[in-house]
This record gives sequence, C-alpha cells and structure tokens, in this order.
Amino acid sequence: MAPLFPSCAFQPNSPPPPAFKILKVLKSGTERGYSSLSWTASGTALASVGCSPDYLLTVWDWESERITLHTKAFGQDVFKVAFSKDDAGRLVTAGAGHIRFWEMARTFTGLKLQGEIGKFGKVRENAKHFLVALLAERSEARSV
Repeated sequence: MAPLFPSCAFQPNSPPPPAFKILKVLKSGTERGYSSLSWTASGTALASVGCSPDYLLTVWDWESERITLHTKAFGQDVFKVAFSKDDAGRLVTAGAGHIRFWEMARTFTGLKLQGEIGKFGKVRENAKHFLVALLAERSEARSV
C-alpha cells in the first residue's frame, strides 16, 4: 500500500505551502522540475519523471533519500510515470506521441532500467493493463 499522504514535489527555491510538512528531500532526480510521481503498491519505492530538458526517469528509495535507478525516459515531453500494480519491477512512461514499458532487470553489471517503446497493434497482455490505467487516469483528471 502506498503511503497515506499525497505526494508532492517542490523545487528547492520554492518552499511548500504552510499546510505541507517536508518529510524527505530527494536530490538530483532532474534538472528543473518533475512532471509525474508514482508509488509502488507497497509504498517502498517512488518513481519520478523530469521535465525538459532532461526527461529523466528516476526510481527512488525515498525513505533513505537515495536514487536506486536513473535513466533518460525519452527525448520529448513525458507526462506520466506509473508502476505496475502487480509487479514493482515494471513501470510505464507516456508522453508526446509515445509510450514506453520499463523493466528493472538484473544484468551482469547490476540492476538496470530497460525500456521498450510501445508498438501499437502488437502489445503484450500486461502492457494493455498499463495503457488502460493511464487512459483512465487522464480521463478522470479532465472531468474534474
């Protein structure tokens, strides 16, 4: 279960509103700002995606304020990151004309984020669940 508080990101030079209490400070995840945050179902990890110019995808051990994994998500705007509800080792990012499916994979050099661009027409079964979740969330956001 994700932590029982809303997730918000604030730039260091702009303090949070008085109603918010700073619990953790996560540094070096992006150059300018964040476009999306997502918790694992257990709440042990947090994923963030940065805005222009870097579009960095970062997986955090947020309780210890450490970066677990870090990679460039795409070369254009990335609007959303989401963890799989069933597998904390899988994520999806979506943005300007693209969707990318990520897996935390063990390689001979250690843990890495490996991404695969979504190809419309032939989609893995678990990929469909990500896409439906992203579309549903975006639809709800518009209707508010």
